[in-house]
Amino acid sequence: YYFGRADYFRNRQGEKIGYIISVSDITEMAMEQRHTAQQHALLDNIFNSSPDIMSLVSEEGAFLAVNHRFASILGLEPEEIVGKRALEIMPYDIYQVHLLTQHQAILDRQPHKIETRMRFADGHEETVESVHTPLFDDNGVYSGILSVSRDVSARVEAECNLRQTQEELQKAVLEANHANESKSAFLARMSHEIRTPLNAILGMTSIAKRKMHD
Repeated sequence: YYFGRADYFRNRQGEKIGYIISVSDITEMAMEQRHTAQQHALLDNIFNSSPDIMSLVSEEGAFLAVNHRFASILGLEPEEIVGKRALEIMPYDIYQVHLLTQHQAILDRQPHKIETRMRFADGHEETVESVHTPLFDDNGVYSGILSVSRDVSARVEAECNLRQTQEELQKAVLEANHANESKSAFLARMSHEIRTPLNAILGMTSIAKRKMHD
């Protein structure tokens, strides 16, 4: 890759008497720009094809990149969000919950996870598990935060159904135990109540037999 530049060559009176043409080898710079462009394209592809909700926020709190899933929360396009701060476009309740988690991640200098219920612009709701990962440069200076949220509604529903099933089983076991206890108590009471008249009958029978022999 070469970069060429042409200009007039003038004499002391300012008259154009020729041209000056310079050519520079910019292959290294062009390849570096091409590599950077490929990285940006790859990042955009990952962001936009991911089923997760993704956002990248600068150290000043402005969105550097968001994907379509993130934008669908607000009913906007990604380009309408980039450059804005969260409080400018997000509902305050969602903003407050995620801001606290992000601040904690930055303070601890490690990813933090949170599970929340999120309402989208089209009206549907999802339970999402969000991981906020703070980013630091080579000098350890905070440079932004990457947030990835995944829809875990199916897992949460399955866990809820499992807990409900366990509770129903525990209830059934308690009822069965109670029924067994009631059965045992009934049999013990009936045994006592039946044994008393039987003893009397047996005693009377014994007396009658003796009378008959006499």
